[in-house]
Amino acid sequence: MMAIKLLFQQREETKDLMASVYVDNFVLTYDSAEEALKETERIRSILAEAKFTLTQFCSNDPHVQAQLSADPSPTITQVLGTSWDVGKDELKYEITTKTHPKLTKRLAFWSHSH
Repeated sequence: MMAIKLLFQQREETKDLMASVYVDNFVLTYDSAEEALKETERIRSILAEAKFTLTQFCSNDPHVQAQLSADPSPTITQVLGTSWDVGKDELKYEITTKTHPKLTKRLAFWSHSH
């Protein structure tokens, strides 16, 4: 990760990508399929110069995904620890809450005494 950040910091034309690098992932968004494909090739080229290889791509646009990878996008994938429903283009968060037992007089007195 540090090597990738250093690579992008040293080049003026890649400083815009620094905010999109997370550990070993790039998380980017584009206004069009053409822009996404063009920028992905730019990133691939820069990384190839440093002997890095992009190995996995995921896009919510089937045309872009077909151009970038032989594998179709998974239905749901993990992005920065969050589930991304690729087909719906939605991020899904799981929130767990603690359930408290029914409050009884016994429990109230017990918790007060400890």
